[in-house]
Amino acid sequence: MSNDIAKSLYSRKVIDNRELSMLDAIKFLLSEENTKSLDMAVGYFYISGMLLLKDEFIDFMDKRNGRIRILMGNQTDKQTVTSLDKDSTQEELVKSGLSYYKHLVKQSDSDVSKINDIEFLTRVKEWLDQGRIEVKVYVGEANYFHAKSYLFASSQEAVNGTAIVGSSNFSRNGLQGNTELNVLSQDSYYPLHEWYSNLWLSDDETAVFSPELIKLVTNKLPVVERVMNFQPVKKLITILLVSTLNHIRI
Repeated sequence: MSNDIAKSLYSRKVIDNRELSMLDAIKFLLSEENTKSLDMAVGYFYISGMLLLKDEFIDFMDKRNGRIRILMGNQTDKQTVTSLDKDSTQEELVKSGLSYYKHLVKQSDSDVSKINDIEFLTRVKEWLDQGRIEVKVYVGEANYFHAKSYLFASSQEAVNGTAIVGSSNFSRNGLQGNTELNVLSQDSYYPLHEWYSNLWLSDDETAVFSPELIKLVTNKLPVVERVMNFQPVKKLITILLVSTLNHIRI
């Protein structure tokens, strides 16, 4: 199956969810042994979308110590921005950006609340806590962030890699439901990587969103799960177990 996907991916280079789905393309590229970094620029990012690639993400993150950066926007914010007339002040535009940031929190909360795979959510929280998944949101002056790119490489500093650019958001429909138009390219990786890195490092155009996502995921976890993941409690349990085992040996 993977050979068929590779043949289709590298010969056609078009990923439209008809002949070849984004889901299969990402699964294949994420499973490549040399892939240890994934940078995504999307209008929408949903953790529920990660569930479609659950096994691949676990392997990528836990076995290869993978790292993911996600830069997202909110396309529905165009309504907020265009409601301001062309003479709007910079202060009003900033308020609009803050409003859409709050909307993203609600949108992400709605997505997380529908996920019942607590084990996977716990893993996602750990990856976020470790900083191996980083999430930022676009807060620049543009109407909304409309970019869609997926950059696969051996590290975040790599100058070579594989890029997919097109129309697919990181959502169930974007990955396998909608008819989309995405193109795979290796020649374009470096300039796309430069574009992504410059935007990622721009304090004027991006804001950190990882802490918000951590809160949302934590709130979804059962109380016992939250307690068990609290570091002092985990340390105490480890000490008690070691003490008990030593006592048994004696």
